[in-house]
Amino acid sequence: VKLVSPLQSVFTETVSVTVIGEVRNPGGLRVVSGANMLDALTLAGGPTTDANLDGVILVREESTGRVRYALFLKKPFEEGRLEFFPTLEAQDTIFVPRKKGVGLWGRAVRIAADVTTFATLGFLVIRSTD
Repeated sequence: VKLVSPLQSVFTETVSVTVIGEVRNPGGLRVVSGANMLDALTLAGGPTTDANLDGVILVREESTGRVRYALFLKKPFEEGRLEFFPTLEAQDTIFVPRKKGVGLWGRAVRIAADVTTFATLGFLVIRSTD
């Protein structure tokens, strides 16, 4: 999966979609027509560690109005089962919610783990130069 360059988009049909929530790079994307939700999630940098893939919401504008689809994607995502990822349409919005229970304490623990990792690496580098 790759971003479509402006020159390519002249020759290739693309659609605009939005990915929000627990992904590394949320925002608007242009994807090749026929791309699926996994393509968009990949272009958005993938889900964060706090993402609840069993609570993904696809919001789509249909003739009857705006429709929300609840998707359970954790197992298909882990197994790479593409048939479970819907094909995207123009103006689709994908919302990846946060896991329950990941609040301030969960973020603090993650920061502490990162600091410990960097401190350990720094110690090993200093020790190896002695």
